[in-house]
Amino acid sequence: MGVEGEQMSQPANSMRRSSTRSSLMRRSAIRSSVLVLLLVVPSMLCFGQSNAVSGGSPLADRNARVAGYPHPYVYGGLQLQGGGYAPTALAGGAGLDVELKHLVFDSKASYDTAHKVNDNTVNNHSGHDRGLSGDAFYRFNKFYVGGGASWTQLSTTNYSKQSWHPAFGMGRDWTRESFSLRGQVLYKLPGSDWQNATQGPEFSVWFPSPSSAHHIFWRETIGIYSFHETVTDPSDKVLTAEQTGTRSVTGGVSLTMLYRF
Repeated sequence: MGVEGEQMSQPANSMRRSSTRSSLMRRSAIRSSVLVLLLVVPSMLCFGQSNAVSGGSPLADRNARVAGYPHPYVYGGLQLQGGGYAPTALAGGAGLDVELKHLVFDSKASYDTAHKVNDNTVNNHSGHDRGLSGDAFYRFNKFYVGGGASWTQLSTTNYSKQSWHPAFGMGRDWTRESFSLRGQVLYKLPGSDWQNATQGPEFSVWFPSPSSAHHIFWRETIGIYSFHETVTDPSDKVLTAEQTGTRSVTGGVSLTMLYRF
């Protein structure tokens, strides 16, 4: 009976493994297809749109115009991430964009479905991030410099933690008659994040440039962050020294479509 039971279970196990592999392949194909659509469709929409936002003062390049009043916007997209998070998450939010001759201002509220899958805890099945941020820059010609701050809160099944991070950086607009692009680098400081002291640069690209008169934008942000092992008991000096001395580097990519009113 025991031998027969093993012989009968092998095909069943093989079928289950085959079914699992097929399911994983289908999920991978779906994710790949969604990623291709996120890369191709927004680029086509952004490239093909016509100038629609009126008013404002001209930049040094006469082919682009700065929006002369604050514009609210909404956005949504996909995040690819490391640092113990699930590989992908959906993201969305709303914000306010101001583009003046000598001022660039951007503030937003964000939410994503990111959750931890490798954080040395058990049964931590769900989670999300939410945040607020604001950055102000002084624009001269096509360059701008400045900084701001952001607040984030991670909530999971087992715990939650929050921190704020000051930041500084610079950017530049490239404008042509039928093409525009904005590039920006922002360095986020550890701020109040005593548990991990997460910090690092974020490189962002907008297509077309928000300084141009458009409604639809494609925004991509690549972040590279360093952090130390989570401090669990600040009163234990020896353990804390060991945890803060164990540092790692992770990264993430945010691909979003933005509609500015």
